[in-house]
Amino acid sequence: MINVSDALGGETTTEGKLFMMAAGYWDDDNQWIEGGYTPPLSIHLTPLPVKDRESTHGERLKADPYGERTPAYFSLYSKVRMPINSIVTVYDQTFKVTDEGNYSAGGYWTSAGQTMPNGDMPVLPEVPEDTSSYSSITIKYGNKDIPITRLMR
Repeated sequence: MINVSDALGGETTTEGKLFMMAAGYWDDDNQWIEGGYTPPLSIHLTPLPVKDRESTHGERLKADPYGERTPAYFSLYSKVRMPINSIVTVYDQTFKVTDEGNYSAGGYWTSAGQTMPNGDMPVLPEVPEDTSSYSSITIKYGNKDIPITRLMR
């Protein structure tokens, strides 16, 4: 198995938080229950900036009358799968996962994320006191399924 920390350097691998998107569902009374995000999961990952078309690495003002900021795009490497529409926070930056790559045969996963403007930030939950209701939810760690309660701290 490839150790992402060794492959990309221990100096670049850091701890981050993963909030997975949970889909809504219909309950027994035929009422729609809105989805949301799971409590934060502690993961180790390596964020690497991705060059955009203008070679600005994002976070720079565009040359238009409104002066909009372009989002910064990052590749995120981890042993933990980061599904599309999940939110990852690292280095006080918040990224929404827009794409994922499956390298589980090598023991790691990649994702593409873009920075989120503060106005688009969803409400993210805290870790609950009782995590037993999450024991049936699993996430890919390398090529194995593990319960997300192991990553809640």
